[in-house]
Formats: sequence, C-alpha cells, structure tokens
Amino acid sequence: DSPPPPGRFSVAAATSVVDMPRFGGLLRSLPRFEAVAAGAGIANSFPDDDGVVRQMPLVFQVGETLYPSLALEAVRIRRGAGALLLQPTARRHIAAVGIDDLEIPTDGAGRVWAPLARFDIPRTPAYAVLANGALPQAFTDKVVFVGVSASGVAPEVPIGDGKRAPSHHLQAAATAALLIGAAGYRPDYILFAEAAAATLACIVFLGFAVAGRRNLALA
Repeated sequence: DSPPPPGRFSVAAATSVVDMPRFGGLLRSLPRFEAVAAGAGIANSFPDDDGVVRQMPLVFQVGETLYPSLALEAVRIRRGAGALLLQPTARRHIAAVGIDDLEIPTDGAGRVWAPLARFDIPRTPAYAVLANGALPQAFTDKVVFVGVSASGVAPEVPIGDGKRAPSHHLQAAATAALLIGAAGYRPDYILFAEAAAATLACIVFLGFAVAGRRNLALA
C-alpha cells in the first residue's frame, strides 16, 4: 500500500488539540486519482440530535495526522494556498482555521454552522455532460463536485427546511458558505447560556404560578 496523503495542517502552538472527530483509518481514493490530485479532504458529516445536518467539521484526526474536510480543502485549492493553520485555544480546543489571510472561526471541535438548505447548488446531470461534451462554459472558473445523486442510489441526509441532500451536495454548500463568509459557528459557552436561560425561565414561571395561587386563595 502507498503511504497516506500528507496532512496540510500547521498548529499555531506547541500543543495538541483534544476535541475533534477522530478516525483510525481512511477510505482512500483510487491510486490513479491520488497521483494527480491537488489535495485530499474528508467528506464525513454528523447530524444533530434531531437527525438534521447543520454543522460541518473542518478538521479531522486520522491516526496522528490532521486532515481537512473536503469543503475546506476545496477552499484552500481555490485560493491557491499551501498549508492550513490550526489555531488552538489555551484549553487545547480549536478557535479557528486559517488559509493564508482568511481566518475561519469555529467552535471548539472545529465545526462551522453553514446554512446548507439555503444554497441552491446548480446540478448538471451526467447524461448532459456525455451528450454535449465537457460543457466548459458550465464549469469554467467554478468549484465542481462530482457525485452520485440518483434517487435510491446515493443516501441523502436532512439539511433543514424539509430538504435532503447527498454528501457531495453538503460539501458543495459548505464550500460556498466558506468562500463567501456565510459560515458561522456556535460558541462553546452557548450550551451553558441556554441551560441558564431555561432554568431562569422555569424559576420565573414557578414564581408567577405561586403568586397566582396566592391571589386565588385570597379571593
């Protein structure tokens, strides 16, 4: 077997990062594709608890090597950049990913929130390419993702707004969001803020309920 493709990440501190998706191995491309590829990225995504994919991880660890997502790697190649810079926090979580002068803030696990359902990614069916040649006018100066999307052939995942999409569509939408700066992130403190807000709301509700019962008793 040939060695795995090299990682492209530099870490902006002499520390390891503790919170990111980890895998023991890679399902790799065919050697003939790897030999001419400008890069390589991981296409995995993970749904939220309700089964909808809203967050896209940008960084993965395979063994001891860090790899970018397919969307992040597409942005790197589009910008003509070399390495990717991983910026950790003092607590060894991820703060941002850098591509030259572009800084992409992430949550502590290296994920971004991308409005996947809002991007209307153009699709060109294979039969149109085969019937009309390469259709250069359709692909010129574009980032093109090639994948299988026929019904019943490729699994589709929910992406919000009642829509479903195959994996390569998610990566295309995430790439578009990263290129135009539309990808946000969920700060790590939000979970605690939401829990505190919910607790406060319950206390206020109980306070009103107790006051209402007292008023009824007095009446």
